[in-house]
This record gives sequence, structure tokens and C-alpha cells, in this order.
Amino acid sequence: MRLAREAQSQAGHTALLVAGSVSPATPAGLGHRLAVRELRDAFREQIEALFDGGIDVLLFETFGSLTELVEAIGVAHGLGPVPVVAQMTFVEDGRTLGGDSPEEVAMTLANLGVTALGANCTLGPQGLLDVMGELARWTTLPLSAQPNAGPPTLADGQFRYTSSDPTYFGRYARRFVELGATLVGGCCGTTPAHIEGVVAAVRGMNPVAPRHSVAAAHTHTSFAPMASHEGRDEVAAPASLLDRAASGELVVVCELPPAVGADVEQAMADTRLLADSGCHAVVVGPVGSTRAQVSPASIALLVQQRVPEREVILTATTWEKSLMVLQADLLSTYAFGIRHFL
Repeated sequence: MRLAREAQSQAGHTALLVAGSVSPATPAGLGHRLAVRELRDAFREQIEALFDGGIDVLLFETFGSLTELVEAIGVAHGLGPVPVVAQMTFVEDGRTLGGDSPEEVAMTLANLGVTALGANCTLGPQGLLDVMGELARWTTLPLSAQPNAGPPTLADGQFRYTSSDPTYFGRYARRFVELGATLVGGCCGTTPAHIEGVVAAVRGMNPVAPRHSVAAAHTHTSFAPMASHEGRDEVAAPASLLDRAASGELVVVCELPPAVGADVEQAMADTRLLADSGCHAVVVGPVGSTRAQVSPASIALLVQQRVPEREVILTATTWEKSLMVLQADLLSTYAFGIRHFL
């Protein structure tokens, strides 16, 4: 803490804040092996030391268990008033190490009086973008994003990170800000060059307007349809497919011609043509040829990412799949945001 204050003084910027980092008290997956009293004592020891050092903000990061993070935040609030940024770490399936979904994380943390919430570590910029998009759907709080410099690989006995290009890292920082992040940075594998790339990319950007969360719009439903998101261009249409249908509006749905071979760009062009013609959603049909071609699930995900103003209905056929494969396909596409199936 002393070194951080010295750096703050040398920089000559009084607006700079010094954050105290708080880590999990137990390894991932072992949070329930400690008694609650022991868990709280461990967090109290960490947080009291940071309070004594005079931190400006508490940064909880790399938590794999939502239950453990809730306990840690409770300890912090009990020790004194200080802004809290709460971050969890997510893995490739879009959930935390403890199995918590972005929806569960966002809605739980939003009720605990945190200043901002978000994610850090484990995933690189591209993987974290999907998580941040989901978090943004379920809270209007400011977001924080600190991805790794890509997924780590072991080479010659050393871990190396795949996202070594600061410009690439900065491009994703801009997208985080566009989703509602007011705190962006990096975690494992990031270097001063990465942070310089982030600064250059987001300099001059303003925080987005308060978002409209799905939680507020659908408090009495048990599903999560795509919803309206003010100030965001990347995630959803102005009104969801289910909202349109429920209001009695005529919903126009068109089937997307199947991709030929690996030509996904033609599928994207067809989707945009259908969107410009007034259709509200596109149906991605099953494989209709004996020739090799891109899977319908992959086409659906690409449509969702590249033409976000139109929703997707994925056709899931059963004749060529076992029950386990079909379940895996549905769960996988659901994890990436596909919500409508035929």
C-alpha cells in the first residue's frame, strides 16, 4: 500500500485511486469445506489490513464461488463504508467455477450494495465479452472487465498467453465500455503494453447511458427472452420476439437459406437482406445436403453476434442425434445466448 501511495504521489494526479485487492479464501471448488466463521475470519484479516493501509476502494477479484463472495462483501460492509467492486471468474461454458450463471451473479451482487460488478481472469478478451454481455442484460450497475491476455498455453516449460497484441486487447476494451464497463484493465499475462493499448482505445469514451436490464423487465417470468437494452447496439433488438408476440403484433419470421459448404459470409448477407426486408427473426434450418457444411448451431451463433438486431430461432433435429448429443447441443447454444428453438 505504501508503494502504491508513493506512485500516486509521483504521478501528481490526485484523482488516481488506490484499490485493495481481496482474493478468495479457498481454492476453487473448496469453498464449502470451511466453516462460515473461519471464512469470515480469513476475509476480515485481509480487509482490515487494507483498511489500515488507507485504500480508496476494495476490489474483490477471481472469485469462483458466489456464496464465498457474498460472505466477503458482508465482512467488508461490516468493517466500514468503502466502495466495493465485485468480480468473479468465468470459464468457457459461461459460468463461474462454482457453476453460477451471469444472471445469478448479477442479480445477487446488485442487491448487496456493490458499486460495480464484473469479471476477471481465466478467459481472454473474446471469451469475456460474451460474459460481459450476459452480465449487462441482468443489471444496470457499472461493469468491470479484466480479461487475461488470452488463454494460457504451456510452451517450453513456461506459460504463454495468446493475446500478445495490445491493439487487439484495446479493441475489446472499447467493446467492454460500449456494454457498460466503467473499469477496464487486464489480468494474467497482461503487460504495460496491453494497458497502454487499453488507454489508447478508450481515451475520450464516455460511460454508456443506464441500461434497461432484463431482470427489471421480466420479474414475473421464468425464462430469459432477449430484451430491450438502451444504449447498447450489440446484444438485442429494440423489442424481443416474445414481447412482440405477446403484444399482438404480427411477427414476421423467415427461414435462412442453408449455408453452402463453409460460406458463412453468404449466410450473414442473407440474414441482413431478410432483416432489411422487415423480418423480425430468422429460422436457421437443419443440414439439408449430403455435402459438408457449417453446422446450424454455428450459423445461429454467428447470426446472433453479427446481426444482433434480429433474433434467431435454431432448428434442432432429432433423427441424426442421440439424446445425449441433442441435450449437449441445446445446452451449448443456450450458454451462448440462443433462446429460441424449433
